[in-house]
Amino acid sequence: MTLKRHCQKLLTDQRCNYHMFTKNASVQKSKTPKVDEVQLLHNIGYIAPQNTGYYHYLPLGLRVLNNISKVIDKEFSIKDDFNYNIEKLELSQSSPVDLWKKTHRYPANQHEVFTYMENDKNLRLLNPTCEESITQLFKSNYMKGNSQLPKIFYQTTKKIRNEKRPRFGLVRTREFIMNDCYSFHNTPEDTSKFFKIMEKKYKSIFNKLKIPVIAAKADSGDIGGSESIEFQYQDSRGEDTLLTCKSCQTGFNIEQFNGELNENLHETVTKDLTFKLCWTADKSSLIAIYYPKGEELSINKIEEELGDSVDTETFFAEREVGNEKIVDEINSKDDLQNYLFELPIVRMIDLRINKRGDLPDWPFKVFSKYQFMNIDKVDLCKPVSGVYDCPECNSEKTIDVTRSIEVGHIFNLGDRYTNKDNLKVMNVDNASKPIYMGCYGIGVSRLLQILAMENQDSLGLNLPKVVAPYKVNFIIDNYKKDINEVLEKDPSLKVFVQEINSKQIEKDYHLDLASDIKQFDKAKVSAAVGIPINVYFNGKHTKLPHVEVEIRGDILDKDWINKLQSVVKDKDNFKVLKEHKSDNRLPLIKINYKDTYAVCDEILKMVR
Repeated sequence: MTLKRHCQKLLTDQRCNYHMFTKNASVQKSKTPKVDEVQLLHNIGYIAPQNTGYYHYLPLGLRVLNNISKVIDKEFSIKDDFNYNIEKLELSQSSPVDLWKKTHRYPANQHEVFTYMENDKNLRLLNPTCEESITQLFKSNYMKGNSQLPKIFYQTTKKIRNEKRPRFGLVRTREFIMNDCYSFHNTPEDTSKFFKIMEKKYKSIFNKLKIPVIAAKADSGDIGGSESIEFQYQDSRGEDTLLTCKSCQTGFNIEQFNGELNENLHETVTKDLTFKLCWTADKSSLIAIYYPKGEELSINKIEEELGDSVDTETFFAEREVGNEKIVDEINSKDDLQNYLFELPIVRMIDLRINKRGDLPDWPFKVFSKYQFMNIDKVDLCKPVSGVYDCPECNSEKTIDVTRSIEVGHIFNLGDRYTNKDNLKVMNVDNASKPIYMGCYGIGVSRLLQILAMENQDSLGLNLPKVVAPYKVNFIIDNYKKDINEVLEKDPSLKVFVQEINSKQIEKDYHLDLASDIKQFDKAKVSAAVGIPINVYFNGKHTKLPHVEVEIRGDILDKDWINKLQSVVKDKDNFKVLKEHKSDNRLPLIKINYKDTYAVCDEILKMVR
């Protein structure tokens, strides 16, 4: 039975008391190494789709999201420099459209936002980002002179974007949770200094979440600013192209990469050449682009070398079909000879092609050599791995090209938002001196899917303890038995359960008292949802004073058994039942129940 079918069967057949949505999330070993992580999150009761681009975050998923936010909160509370105090707030989720007009993001981006009319007169939009809102707030309430700067604020809230084609689960949605931070500074130098601090903090956050990312130099895009860095998670299904140097580990977004094709590969290709016909954007000139077969043209490189925009319809048309269409269009002209003689033609030749290369025949018999403007020895193709030199460390052929997913982005905005039209925010003691700004964002809800991608195994999710929905799950065997009757019959058991209950919030414990599911199936659910420790009690082999402790999380300390032995008081009842993790068995020990809390605390120090 496949993993997906097994999950669906258990969802139907059984129930679990984690909450009403997780009927049962147990999984079993599958021949495929991974399943679709969005389906897995749905099956184990983390999320539920509402409509395209919208998801409900269910109790377990919400706990993980809150734990991600706690990691961010803690990192922001750490002062790398005592000049910078990062304060948490919560902005309104909507803004007057007039506010966006001042920064020219509306109507330029009106297709990306949802708007609504307030009282039939005021047009407002739901915020996809909050640069305008925070700047207005700062101007109105915090701007009192140089002594107040720098000022840094952040929030973790839902954002809304009119995503035209929601896709890839939580990665591309219309409604998403984002941590966004904004900073205000006196000087460009101070802005750059804090930008570097935030780069360090972001790396620390992703490291604590156990999410491997690459910091890539990036284009600032619509948000603007003088510099930006993206934090990219490598995945073949990602929409971004990431270039990474194997030597210095520097990352580059495709738009910002300025490395050159290795010199030994210049003018080496003589055969298997092809060409692409397209128009300039205004259809005034014909462009013929020659390049080796097997390469893929880069519209950005071509427009940069051309100094003009390219007509995207003809550029992205399938090569043979597009070429034929343009040739037929030109040949249909009434006065073909005069039209061809007057038509400006740009011939672009990729630098991989040798001057003696066998170029394809020109498709028109009537032409003049004076019509052609030649642009040759220029790189016109998209980068591929192993052929480009690193612009950072100058290592040869060390650039790897992969697909990736953006999980964070930081911007040095300069005065992009603080010095626009009527939204000028100036220091009161020097009216000619603008305030400078930075903004910084992490896709929190997107990280939930990334965690599922990064931490799957045959049992379900094996989450890092810092984000797991609970640290320890206490699972009693009371199948088809009323819990109150069970506890009344055993005073020691009742005291133990009451102790666990009192520690649930402080210790992040979960107490599973469900009577309509067997203890074994409760254990499978717990493993599937990513709780790192299970404690079994009141079963056939776990009557008090004995309990069994199962370790779901990855143990990082090879000496874990000796360390656990050192913290238990009842050493005679300490027994290792299973030492190593296998496909369907987890490390398991038996201890005296009075040692449970000390043992769990010690295990949490040693698991990932």
